[in-house]
Amino acid sequence: HITACDISPDAVKTARENAHRNNVGRAVAVVASDLFSAFSPADQFDWILFNPPYLPTAELDRVKGSLNSALDGGPDGLMMVKKFISRAHAHLSPGGRILMIVSSLQPKERLEETLSKHDLEHEILREESFFFEKLQVWLLKAQG
Repeated sequence: HITACDISPDAVKTARENAHRNNVGRAVAVVASDLFSAFSPADQFDWILFNPPYLPTAELDRVKGSLNSALDGGPDGLMMVKKFISRAHAHLSPGGRILMIVSSLQPKERLEETLSKHDLEHEILREESFFFEKLQVWLLKAQG
């Protein structure tokens, strides 16, 4: 069973339509949620996939409308990542894993400090270069 969530009502609507169109609507629950706000503390997941808004964004860089929530990672690109990491452990089942997109535009040292603070270790699974950044997929799991 898959649960997908997004803060954007438009993204939730599109995901539901895509699930239905691809005949997986019964296997995929799509909910509107600001990170884990729609879930109870008892809700546990084996895998959490997180594609955060990661672009370092100054006040002048912000775009108007709902698209901003998909792009705006705060001044260092870690604003939502830090919030996510601080809450994710409460919803990760024992032995659970997280896959997260990380950009070369984010300060890796601060990200690693945040992971360490929450007893998470990481491994880089894949990376791809684009014209202005390199994206990586990080596997996160409990230390030890």
